[in-house]
Amino acid sequence: MHNIQKFNLIFLNSFLLTIWITFCGFGQTTTNYHDYVTLTGNLKKLTEQNPNLLKMVSLGQSRFKKDIWMVTLSDTKTGKPDKKPALLIVANLEGNQLIGSEIVLGVIESILNQEKINNSVFGLYEHYRENQNLQFILICGQRFYPELKERLNNCFKPSDKLVFSLFPFVKDIEGIYRIADLVISRAGATTVAELATTGIPSILVPYPEAIEDHQFYNASQLVEAKKSIIILDKYLNKDILINNIESLLANKREKYVNMKKAASRGIKMESQALIVEKMFALI
Repeated sequence: MHNIQKFNLIFLNSFLLTIWITFCGFGQTTTNYHDYVTLTGNLKKLTEQNPNLLKMVSLGQSRFKKDIWMVTLSDTKTGKPDKKPALLIVANLEGNQLIGSEIVLGVIESILNQEKINNSVFGLYEHYRENQNLQFILICGQRFYPELKERLNNCFKPSDKLVFSLFPFVKDIEGIYRIADLVISRAGATTVAELATTGIPSILVPYPEAIEDHQFYNASQLVEAKKSIIILDKYLNKDILINNIESLLANKREKYVNMKKAASRGIKMESQALIVEKMFALI
């Protein structure tokens, strides 16, 4: 139930909210696929940046002398990959089945982009623990939930006035949007579309490794409509978040109220891409 005395900040960072975003950004077409060289380069870059989570090996070569790559994404801290349940995505068995590789990139990017926002949000706890006018709801993703739950228990004090709720995943996202005053999130196409539809003000942090920087262009749609603020990933930390939150709430929430009143009707949506996202989210 919405408590009108509290300002509700929702941090969206759940895997299923952003999983099918890579191949369908605003201002792009869904036929803008990646060739073999670009795809291989992107996968190698992600593997080099995340050696504890990604492993990339060649299973052999095609008759055109191109490597057939197998990429395993698993947190080695929680056990061996071959001892866990797995999701297998087989892509491009035929040369013209291009969308499979885009889905693979989307899944990998979506999982990897969660951790930084989670850490930044927890950095806010100490600053706002005495504030009884705020409520934080962090949807952190299944992979991070056990660790963050323990972290929350360790930093909690009985005297804390801040309401901080932690969820691995929320099925009733409409219910979350109904109580949300401000959303802080990555800028996947589905999330941006939902924010445009609901009109909720937001602070968006585009994932910097998203293909063709499509998350930045997604977020820019809302910024142009005066419905959002962009924070570049390289600048994201608790101090930057605090400064932006305080700016929105200063002078009787003047900046926030103006953002809330701004219309989002002019935002262009790519309906075909969003329908594809919704279909895959149901699988």
